[in-house]
Amino acid sequence: HWAEDMALTATVAMRVQAARGDVPALAPIAAALADWRPVSGRLQPKPGRGGSLILDDSYNANPASVQAALDTLAQLSGRRIAILGDMAELGADAAAQHAGIDASGIDMLVLVGPLMHHLAARNPAAAWLPDTDAACRHAEALVLAAGDIVLVKASRGMHLDRIVAVLAAKEAAGAV
Repeated sequence: HWAEDMALTATVAMRVQAARGDVPALAPIAAALADWRPVSGRLQPKPGRGGSLILDDSYNANPASVQAALDTLAQLSGRRIAILGDMAELGADAAAQHAGIDASGIDMLVLVGPLMHHLAARNPAAAWLPDTDAACRHAEALVLAAGDIVLVKASRGMHLDRIVAVLAAKEAAGAV
C-alpha cells in the first residue's frame, strides 16, 4: 500500500513542478522517495529468529491500515504469519470493525485482545490470546524459519512492540 502512496506523492510533485512552469522530472522525486525509511513501529522490517522477517507495524492500527497491511502480507512469498492486536478508539462499532477484517491469504493468524475475539470467531483456525502477556508467551514458543514473514500490528496501547522484541533475532535485539 505504500507503493500507491509513493506513486501519488510522485504524481503530486510532478504536477507542482508543471504548475511552476518547470518540466516535470521523475528522477529526482524517485531518488528522494528511495531514501525514505519507515519510522519505528510503522511496517518496519526487522530480522527475526530463525532467519525470519518481522514486519513491525505495532505503533498504530485502524481497520483500513490493518487491511492494507494484511493485503500486503498476503502478496508476499513464504509462510505468512499475522499477529494482530486490538484497534483502539473505534467507538460503538468496534466489535463489527474488528470482525470485518479479511485475513484470507494468511497462513497463521494470532489475535490478541478482547476486541480481536470478534475476528477470532470468524476465523476458527486462529489462535486468540486475551492480552499481550499471553501473546508474548505464545511468541516465545513460536518456531520461525527462513522464509517466514511475521506481521505484528495493533494500536499502540496494546504494546505489541514487546512481541516484536520476543520474535527478533538475538543479534538484532542486542543479545550476546
